[in-house]
Amino acid sequence: MAAADRPWLVVRAKLEPGARREFETWRREVHEPSVLKIPGVEGRCRLRLPGEADVALTVYHFRDEEVIPEALSSPQAAYARAQWERWLPQVRDLSVQIFAVLRPSMEHRGEN
Repeated sequence: MAAADRPWLVVRAKLEPGARREFETWRREVHEPSVLKIPGVEGRCRLRLPGEADVALTVYHFRDEEVIPEALSSPQAAYARAQWERWLPQVRDLSVQIFAVLRPSMEHRGEN
């Protein structure tokens, strides 16, 4: 199963002005390695929203839908969530959402 066809955990944080540099260091060196230790989380991608320099967006992908309940209830997930406590005063908007592909894309195979 290609990463694009797997379920995604999308974390979006809108930061207070001036917090971005320190946040990015923490996210890269501390938080993302912790999230990648969650059972069933197999990778991540950091994204940039054009024109929104104060928004941090990370997409993690799960192995498959079956691992999601175990992953979210794992001690590793509890630890990763607890790490956010330090940043809450610097975050104006935080969303965490899980998306699943309804139908694998056939476009890359030339089918519609």
